[in-house]
Amino acid sequence: MKKYAPRKVFILENNEYIEISYEELCYREEIDPSYKDKLFIPLHGMIMEVDEAAYRDFYRAKDRDEYLTWRTRHKDISYSQFDDDECSGEDMLIDQGEDFVDRIMLKMMVDKLRLIIDMLSPKEQELIRALYFIRNAGQALHRPHQRRVGMDTRRHLRRQGYHRNELQKA
Repeated sequence: MKKYAPRKVFILENNEYIEISYEELCYREEIDPSYKDKLFIPLHGMIMEVDEAAYRDFYRAKDRDEYLTWRTRHKDISYSQFDDDECSGEDMLIDQGEDFVDRIMLKMMVDKLRLIIDMLSPKEQELIRALYFIRNAGQALHRPHQRRVGMDTRRHLRRQGYHRNELQKA
């Protein structure tokens, strides 16, 4: 008898699966020696009788998974080992890019910053905007329309200031 008896056992009789208890399987093995030669695979706390090809395929896949797990733990693995008929191992890589939660948090902080900046006096707001755009003048953080048109930072600041003043008047 096994250490942990399965809840159900499915055996093949006349090309149909029949459900029996594990105790009944043990009893049949005692009475009929041919039952000891039957092949079973575990499935969700149950065991199921299968033919030799299915048994071999099941344990081949299980052994491969265990081997890959062992190789992963020992940091000795190549992504090409995960290649199969449906996809390549490189397709299984997790994107290490920016997490969407981080993007949401950043957006929330930027929205809050805009509200706080709007509470400042117009002179302080202009100073912050000027420092921000001057700091980013040489970087690729310009607005997309700046790159297309070729605007310089001062012209952009004047345009932004004009639009902001018009909005504040309204």
